[in-house]
Amino acid sequence: MKYFTDPNGQFVIKVPIEWQYSNVAAGYKEESPFSFVPYDDPESAGAFQISCYPANETTPKSNVQPSDKDNLDFIEKRMDDDEMNMHLWFCPVEDHVLMAKYIYSKKYENSKRIKEELSKVKTALSKVAYISECNRERVLALDRYYKFQAALAASFDLKESALSTGSLIEFILVVASQIDSYLRLCIVMRKQLDSNSDEFEQKYFYQGEQCKPITERAIYKEAKALGVISENNFERLSKLYDLRNKIVHRFIISDIRTRDLVDIAIGYDDVSEEIRLVMRKLEDLQRNTKVGIYKDSAVPDEEIDKNEVRFLFANVNDKHLLKKYKRDV
Repeated sequence: MKYFTDPNGQFVIKVPIEWQYSNVAAGYKEESPFSFVPYDDPESAGAFQISCYPANETTPKSNVQPSDKDNLDFIEKRMDDDEMNMHLWFCPVEDHVLMAKYIYSKKYENSKRIKEELSKVKTALSKVAYISECNRERVLALDRYYKFQAALAASFDLKESALSTGSLIEFILVVASQIDSYLRLCIVMRKQLDSNSDEFEQKYFYQGEQCKPITERAIYKEAKALGVISENNFERLSKLYDLRNKIVHRFIISDIRTRDLVDIAIGYDDVSEEIRLVMRKLEDLQRNTKVGIYKDSAVPDEEIDKNEVRFLFANVNDKHLLKKYKRDV
């Protein structure tokens, strides 16, 4: 199963890996209701929706459930019509209500697939929790970290695609972004080790439209100040950054040549590998000291759990939202 956190951090639910979050995939706003359909043949499998809204005078006052806890006691009802069947669940939690729906075409009501999906729905509902305000910042930070991991993994598809087509500018841009991501991870790990804490700031893993940006140069400087990268690596990154900006903003109006792109791409790839090895050392240090986001992670040469691979593939699919890169989950 995989986590879904609503954009405000009000609730978290674990849904099946094979369910796609369809609000974004279908081009809808990230607002209630939050909808999920299977990646394969959603028409015959129906759709699951979940919402969270403030309680009102009609909300049952009895059996109000606690926050920060799963296995909530949901009330189940049915609201079928001539064409569609709808299973409905709701649960008052503190001063809010969690409401879930499972909707499917009446013509599939006795199918094996619908019975299987209903079982998954009930499992998912057993894993939903309303989050108290004091815990929402941490929950949202973890959600952004998981999405950051998926986006970093997805970037390797773009890197390989650029290599296969000889698209050097795309390759340079992707690797520069990967280096920035590696350094953000390194900064977070270094800070956790220095403070002997598992806490981290969401700003390193997410930059929304209203967020104050942390530039790549600022990341380079902070990484150097923390001893993550050497002075030599800092200087190399700064020079490559200037060349990258010339490619992006002044390729036509500068004296840079297309053949120069090869050396710039090689330079970026070399530095990327050096920083990846620095990141590997910090990961090992967190595993050994049992501190930070990598304290319980598997070592690189261990056999990877198949469900973890499916979990990553599903999140990468959700990052791409393109059939070209879709993986089977």
